[in-house]
Amino acid sequence: MKDLLGPVIYSYSREQATEDGVLVAFPEMQELAKEAGFTLPLALSTVAWNLVEPTGKAKEHGECWKGRLWDVFTMLKHSIRGSKPGESLLEFQAIFTNHAGVKKTATLWAQVGPGDNHEPVLTIMTPEDY
Repeated sequence: MKDLLGPVIYSYSREQATEDGVLVAFPEMQELAKEAGFTLPLALSTVAWNLVEPTGKAKEHGECWKGRLWDVFTMLKHSIRGSKPGESLLEFQAIFTNHAGVKKTATLWAQVGPGDNHEPVLTIMTPEDY
C-alpha cells in the first residue's frame, strides 16, 4: 500500500488519543467490561465518559461510574443482539441522571475497528464524536 499511496503523512494512534484524553480507558474499566462479557479492549470518548461519570445530584444520590458504565454495557449488549451480522457501528441509548438530577436519554455509538496493531478494539462514543 505504501508504494501505491506513498509515505504516511500523519497518523494518530489510539494510545496517543488515550494519553491526550481524547479517549478514556483504564484497567478498572477493562475489568468491568470483561465482567460484562466484552472481550475486546474498550475505550470511551471523553464526551461519552463525561456522561458516565456522575456529577452534582447524581453523585450526591450515590451514583457511581461503575454502575452507570454497567448500564451502558447492558444497553450495548441488547443492541448487539439485535444487530445485523457484520455491522461495525451500532447506535444505542442509555439513560443518565444529569448534574441537576434530571434523567436524560443519551444516544451512544459503539464501533469495532482496528487498534494500533490492527487488533479489533471497541470504542463507545457519542454521534458528535464520529
